[in-house]
Amino acid sequence: MYQLSRDRTHLRPQPQATRLYAKHAQIPNAGTAPSEPDTTGCGARHAGISAADAALAEQTFLRRVHNLLTASGELWDPCRQTAVRVPRPLRPTHRVNRLVAVRRTAFDQMCRWRWLDDCPHGAEVLFDLRRYTWWGRLRGRVLVELHSLARLELFAAAGYDDGPATRAEVEQILNRSWRRAAAEQIPHLVVLFSPTGWTPEADDFVRGQDDSAFRDPLVSVGLFDQNGLIAGRDLRVV
Repeated sequence: MYQLSRDRTHLRPQPQATRLYAKHAQIPNAGTAPSEPDTTGCGARHAGISAADAALAEQTFLRRVHNLLTASGELWDPCRQTAVRVPRPLRPTHRVNRLVAVRRTAFDQMCRWRWLDDCPHGAEVLFDLRRYTWWGRLRGRVLVELHSLARLELFAAAGYDDGPATRAEVEQILNRSWRRAAAEQIPHLVVLFSPTGWTPEADDFVRGQDDSAFRDPLVSVGLFDQNGLIAGRDLRVV
């Protein structure tokens, strides 16, 4: 459905798979988890990623995907068989900062979360790309969704997280995208970010080939963690 290539400035439908091409074979690390157990300040030890590193990884995720979309030039709408131009500058149609709700919860419950200011934002960003005819009729449309699955309350309370994102967390977002895509016949490109990586079950749900894996002709999915963009069944990095 979508292709970001080195030498082409637009996306064209692929006959067998949807592919998202990056400019490099591997995206450099967006953030680095501590390689040795660290001390949280409460006497506990962990080998996860800190709140500050997770926040850095989230910002890198948003920036890199934004750059890939801008470089692509166009996205293909398979429903209406037309290309939809990616505007420059590319600005979000809708943006949610989940950390705002976490701060409100901390205030209401009088929680003393030491690492609240270091947390990632839990960003949810939507780009609603449209193409119109010269007389104003909608000719093509593609929705691009970026979701951060960072567990904000855990980062705020403990200062770190060492649990990879689960299939249930991934499935919750993809089911919501699937319902909207099916109801409105709008192709979706969904890129998910987890600063702690993915469980094997979550990875198989996106990239697997069996009947339990997520498949939909209107929804393409990519996974992004602190190591960069991971190849999905319908998306791969070359």
